Amino acid sequence: MQVSVYDYYCSEYPNFTKVYKLDPDANCIKVGSKNNLKLFPIEVVQLEDNEVYRKKLKPYLQGGVTRKSSSQNPKERFDGIINQIGNIQKDNIVNGTDYFKHFGISIEKTPVVVDARIIDAPELQYKDKKINTFNKGSWDIKDDIEFYKPCNSISKNWALINIEKFKGNKCRNTIFSSKCQNFIKSLIGQAKNKGIDISTPNYTDFQFDYRGKGIFEKKFKEIIASDPKLKLVIILIPSQDEIYNEIKAVAELQLGIITQCMNQVRLN
Repeated sequence: MQVSVYDYYCSEYPNFTKVYKLDPDANCIKVGSKNNLKLFPIEVVQLEDNEVYRKKLKPYLQGGVTRKSSSQNPKERFDGIINQIGNIQKDNIVNGTDYFKHFGISIEKTPVVVDARIIDAPELQYKDKKINTFNKGSWDIKDDIEFYKPCNSISKNWALINIEKFKGNKCRNTIFSSKCQNFIKSLIGQAKNKGIDISTPNYTDFQFDYRGKGIFEKKFKEIIASDPKLKLVIILIPSQDEIYNEIKAVAELQLGIITQCMNQVRLN
């Protein structure tokens, strides 16, 4: 006897029938590896107890979460959490189905209150005994105040690389060398204002041809060979690009090179 996929799930899973009669295009969950991928309707899938999710978020999602959380002061973040809990509770019941109850989940409207003590925020001391205090969990160092004990070991022992990604023979994004030069000048100027001794880097590559994984190890070894006293590598990467993880793994875990990645859009 032949039966359609839809009729099979309707007969085997009652919850599937309730939802998909209303929405035949409802989402499925991907299960399995890339070579053996299977799609299952959400209603027929159950989570095992103590199930662990080991995959990383995509860089653009991880970056969005980081930027959003780090740009909020503690009160804004707390209020945002409370609002989100309220929204989740409001949206929990869909088409008469209480999904919290279905999965055995309950969330209180108010957070747990515990006894605690408030510790005074630390003060930052700069050169000439100038003090900078915190304001709502952050401090401002835009003024021309030199650090108390600035790092002066970098000098010329650093490198700047700008990543260009090619598709075929066409460059997908181009940061002109003039922008890279202006960035170097600006960085040196800002460092000088803070008492840091840094000058033009020993190594630069304003159009590094990135054509796939495995190329960074060769590049970093080339930089080390040109400057054995290398202290830092600044890398300009395309917006929301996945090469960030590759850079960190090769440079800092394999070769022990300190790197700082920067979004290319900040040069515009």
